[in-house]
Amino acid sequence: MIHAAGASVLSYRYLTKEVLTEFEVIGLDDNSFYDTSDTDLESPFAFASVADTASEFALAIRSVLEERGKTTCLLGGWSFGGVVAVEIIRHLEAHGIKVIACLLFDSPIVQPKASSDHDLSGLSRRAVAHFHHCSSLLTQHEVQPTPRIHAHIIHFIASQTFLDDQAIASLSTSLTTKEVQTRVVEGNHFNMLSESNSIALAPVFKHLSHLMC
Repeated sequence: MIHAAGASVLSYRYLTKEVLTEFEVIGLDDNSFYDTSDTDLESPFAFASVADTASEFALAIRSVLEERGKTTCLLGGWSFGGVVAVEIIRHLEAHGIKVIACLLFDSPIVQPKASSDHDLSGLSRRAVAHFHHCSSLLTQHEVQPTPRIHAHIIHFIASQTFLDDQAIASLSTSLTTKEVQTRVVEGNHFNMLSESNSIALAPVFKHLSHLMC
């Protein structure tokens, strides 16, 4: 699971708790998020682009899979993390690794853009800085139509999503050779991975475990 903008992989803690009996869950974080005190906002973050982030994380995933003797995995990410996940899949597939499914959580895959109207009052200053940094990376990144990935996509859309209908609809023809499913999750972009929602999402993940066999 790939970190979101302004958030660590701890965002997936409730979901992870629900699916640990089916999967080994590994989170990939931007460690530079923690490199400084909350008052030192000038300390740079590690990655200068979505492509850089994906390349670095793909190497880490390949290393973990090699250690475990595996050649298949699931990959997912919330928001910014989902955009990075798509690019990671392209790296992995180029090295013979099969990604069974890509799990997106309200991710602006098509026509990504930064959003300035979110309420960030509950985040620390460092988290807000990280959110804006990742958002700027999204505005600079354009998801290319090729190479198309070969993973099933399940896109979990918040019922109060900021994504537009056109962006969601075009995903099926622009990105993957496989099926695309969309599932609505109650809440908005920021609370869609709450404990109650994670419990409701768990059966979807458990169903995917059969594809890993």
